[in-house]
Amino acid sequence: MKIGPWEIRHGDRVTIRDRFGAERTGRAVGLLLWPTHATINMGGKYGTPAVASPANIVKVNGRGHEAR
Repeated sequence: MKIGPWEIRHGDRVTIRDRFGAERTGRAVGLLLWPTHATINMGGKYGTPAVASPANIVKVNGRGHEAR
């Protein structure tokens, strides 16, 4: 079962698989959530952005929720 970007809410921790196959985790940015993809903040000094889509989402951990 694939996890869709429509299930992501502001502040959720999202793990994606990048183009090299490595898993990376970041937090969802609330202003940039669309039905087809979500923008996540990967951290770092300037808040490196990444795009989460159904093709690369591995898991989503919400605040106080289990992994889905």
